[in-house]
Formats: sequence, C-alpha cells, structure tokens
Amino acid sequence: MAQSTQPTTAACLALSKVYVPVPRTSAAPPPALSSPTRYTGFSDSQGGGPMVKEQLEAIWENRWCGIVLSGCVTILCACLFYRVPAPGVSVAIMGGAAALMAARTKATGTEKATWMIIISCLLVIEVVAIRNERNEQAREQSEFIAQQREAFSNIGRGIESSIRQSGEHFSTTMSNLHTLIDSSNSISQHSKEAVYQITGGDAFSVVDISGEAKGFGVVMEGNYPLYDLHIEMYGYQDKLERHEAIPTLSAHVYSPLFPYDLSPYTELNYFITSSARNGVWWETLQLRKVAGIWNQAIKVEQPVLGPHYTVKRGQPLKTRVRYQWVSPAYPLTNGDVKWCKFMFDKPSSESNPCIPDLGKR
Repeated sequence: MAQSTQPTTAACLALSKVYVPVPRTSAAPPPALSSPTRYTGFSDSQGGGPMVKEQLEAIWENRWCGIVLSGCVTILCACLFYRVPAPGVSVAIMGGAAALMAARTKATGTEKATWMIIISCLLVIEVVAIRNERNEQAREQSEFIAQQREAFSNIGRGIESSIRQSGEHFSTTMSNLHTLIDSSNSISQHSKEAVYQITGGDAFSVVDISGEAKGFGVVMEGNYPLYDLHIEMYGYQDKLERHEAIPTLSAHVYSPLFPYDLSPYTELNYFITSSARNGVWWETLQLRKVAGIWNQAIKVEQPVLGPHYTVKRGQPLKTRVRYQWVSPAYPLTNGDVKWCKFMFDKPSSESNPCIPDLGKR
C-alpha cells in the first residue's frame, strides 16, 4: 500500500512536459501610424500660396484700395465730361463701376456713396451723348433737305426759262398766223380747219396713271390731233426725269407712255411740261394712295400769250387753267386741293407739299 502512493519518476517527467512556464520579455511598442499628409497647394517654400491669397484679400478689402479705384474712375468721368464719347461708352464704364462696387463687400458708407455719385455722373454723360448724336443727325438732315430744295428750285427756274423762251417764239408764230388769218378774208372755214389740223388748234395733252396704276399714259383733249409732241416729267419723291416724244397723238385716244412701279410709294408729285406745234403747257400731277387705291389730282395750265402780250424778264407768266380733275377720294385740305408750286421767282414762306418744310427744331 505504501508503494502505490509514491509517484514514480516516469510520471513526474510526463507531467513536466505538459506545462513549462516561459519567462516574459519586454517588447518595443508598435510604431505609431503616421497621420495622412494634406495637400495644400504650394508650400511656404514654394511661394506661400495661402499666404498670398490672404494678402491679396487683405489688400482688396483695404479702404485705400477703394480710394484708389474710385479715384481712377472719377478721373475717367472728368475726362468724359470734357470730351463726351459716343453713346454706349458711358454705359460700359457704368457696368464696370457697378461690378467694382458689388465686389467691394466691406466698403464703407462713404465709398458706397462715392460709387453711386460716379454711376450718376456716367448716366448724365450717356444722356448728353445721346442728345449730341440726335442734334448732329438733325443738323445733317436739315442740310440735306436744304440742298435738295435748292437743287429743285434750280430745276424749276431752268424749266421756267425754257417755257418763257418757247412762249416768246410761240407768241410770235401765233401772232403772225392770226395776222395771216385775219387779213385774208378769202380763206374759208375749211381752210381754217385745215390750218388747225396742221397745227393742232387749241388741243393739249394730259398725262395720268393708267387704270391699273402700272404706268403712265397720255390722252389728248381737243378736236384736233397733236403733232411733234414732247413731254418732260420731273418727280420730286422718286427723282424721276423722263422725256417722251410722240410724233402724232390722235384726238380722244389714250396712249400709254411707259410702265412704272408705283408700289413702293404712297405719295408722288410730278411737274410735266409739254410742247407741240400749237404751243406749250404744263401739268401738275399729284398722286395719293388712300386705302390701297391711287387717287390723282390733275391741273393743266397754259400761258396767256397773244399779239398784244409781251413777256418781260422777271415778270411772272399769266396762265389760265385748261383742265382740272380730282379723284373723289383724293385727300383735301379745308375742302380744297393743296396744289404743288414748282415755279417761283423768289422764295415763298407758304408751305409746299412737294418740298418739305424744315420747321423749327
């Protein structure tokens, strides 16, 4: 019994292999993880990017920056007051000044008031520039109208001189013809009719627009044909100058002269001179478009010439109205037609529908 309670040497060795304590050794702490590096652009060694930005913001927000900017714009405004630019320049500068004022978020009240005064000055400069441009345009238009009026007056005086010369020749011819007729009692009525058939008698021509308003035509008023008919047309609005020659125009026959496009206009005025074997006459043709339809006013005048009438230089011609016709829808002034005046010896203060008045500006 005593031997069974004592452990054997082999059992002790087996137990020593199960657990053997290992001595602890001090280990070095694990290396700390490095914090992630943040990219901030340029480092201080490369130029100090964040520091430059802060310095620029500080300079921009400084009150002296506002003083310099407003001073420069004020000097520019003074130069524009001295020499007003074309319209639009002040508006562009005004936009730049407004942008600078908006960008200066920390501007003082005095600086903001200065910017508002500058913008107001630029607005005044723009208004003055617009007014100067309008005055210049009005002056140029006045000069152009004056030149046109002078040129048309010269044309009228030249036409009047030609009519006077033709009238003198016709007066001499008709005087000799009437003397021949009156002194010969043996000439019968048939002979007289034959003379009128050759000369045209008291017939005259009338120029008007065709029925469809696609051109101009001529009709003879009288009982005898016209020979060697010459027609000259002068238009004010469309600057028309036309010469037509008709060898023979029979009585009461409408003859087309030439096609003409009237659609671009609403008002036209023409001075027409005609001459034939039996004399000269002139016509005033005024066209007005009303409700899309052309209406016309026609007046034919002839100088009063005879054996006892002498044409003198500087003396206005005595005329008589041979023919007058006005469309029913033609616009009237105080119940009457306002006729054009193409010939005058001296400037007239009366208004003329063919030559626009300059008026007061």
